Parts: sequence; C-alpha cells; structure tokens
Amino acid sequence: MAEGKIIQIIPAPVNLRSISDENQEEEIVMEVVCIALKDTGEVVLMDMDGLGEISEVREMRNFSSIRWV
Repeated sequence: MAEGKIIQIIPAPVNLRSISDENQEEEIVMEVVCIALKDTGEVVLMDMDGLGEISEVREMRNFSSIRWV
C-alpha cells in the first residue's frame, strides 16, 4: 500500500468498477467494494481479488481506469 494508514472506510456505490487491461483485446472488470480515507487525507478506492484480498485499485496489475456502469 501507499503511504498512510486507513482511518475510515465507507461502502462504494454498487455501480463503480475498476478496469485493468490484460491485453489489447481483453479487459478485466472488478467491483470497487469500498472507499477509504487515509490519515494523510488521501481518498482511495479498494477492490477485492478472487482470493478475497482487499487492496487499493491503483495497485491492481495493469490498472487503467474507473467506470460507472
């Protein structure tokens, strides 16, 4: 994770997704599960992988964007 400790978590809107480009023909879409506030004042989006680990969206492999669906 980036600098700072998470101090507050709120649920993300149900239609918010993170997008990663696996290759030029395929993209992986994952649900953003929560929004976290860090003690540095930074707000980050969090998603969950297939193993149940929750991490910052921008740390996702090949992260490209956020999308409302």
